[in-house]
Amino acid sequence: MELKKCISKWLFSIAKRLDPQREFEQVDNYKAKKLQVGYRIKKSDVRKYHESHPEIKSQKECLRLMIEDTKSIIFGNIVAGIVDNNLVEYEVKKMLMNATVKGVLNVYVLTDIKDSDNGSTKEKEDHQ
Repeated sequence: MELKKCISKWLFSIAKRLDPQREFEQVDNYKAKKLQVGYRIKKSDVRKYHESHPEIKSQKECLRLMIEDTKSIIFGNIVAGIVDNNLVEYEVKKMLMNATVKGVLNVYVLTDIKDSDNGSTKEKEDHQ
């Protein structure tokens, strides 16, 4: 943890030198978290999709198309500004005719905010 603070102070001093007119606020209490969105595609879903699309020849092709559709759904559920910065990572796990498609977004959570009543700490989420 000490190395992170040292690097943070160093970057802060560089930022002050690069733009001395600008006001900077140093915040050391952010912790990296992951925000994940996942959808499960079951074998029964693949069968239903295949029945409703007779022009598709195989269930493997149906699964591939369903994975692409699920990726677009995940893409639509995450804020467009975050997606524009390519911060979303997709992960596909296939096992036979079942698949899990997951979209991962790294976020930072503000921690260690002092409660003014009793001095205890609590976590507050801050999505940047």
